[in-house]
Amino acid sequence: MQSAGNGDVATLVSSISSLFSQIPYELHIKDERYYHSVFLSFMMALGAHVEGEKSVSGGRIDAVLEMPKHLYVIEFKRDKNAQIAINQILAKHYSDGWTYLGKQKSIHLIGLDVNTSTRAVDVWQEPIG
Repeated sequence: MQSAGNGDVATLVSSISSLFSQIPYELHIKDERYYHSVFLSFMMALGAHVEGEKSVSGGRIDAVLEMPKHLYVIEFKRDKNAQIAINQILAKHYSDGWTYLGKQKSIHLIGLDVNTSTRAVDVWQEPIG
């Protein structure tokens, strides 16, 4: 949680990847929604302010994690490409609803691609700029 609070995206993603990779093979489900629910459950158990399937004008965001100084808009993909997730965030204007927070919080757009063979985040991407 400290990494999310500090805006350390690389460490946050590494923690998410570690969480996914530690799930026993027998319990693993090869479904994108599975990763949403594991992530949401993990964050809720840690006491984080997180929303799943957050409805906005452009669609539904997989997860929004809000910290005192940072806000994370997260889109999951399974066995695809992190760029596809980023493109979806941008095309559907998922972060537009929080632009007013821009002066108070750093807004991070994160695309995660989960490899179901390794059960870990293979690729992640945050747009620059």
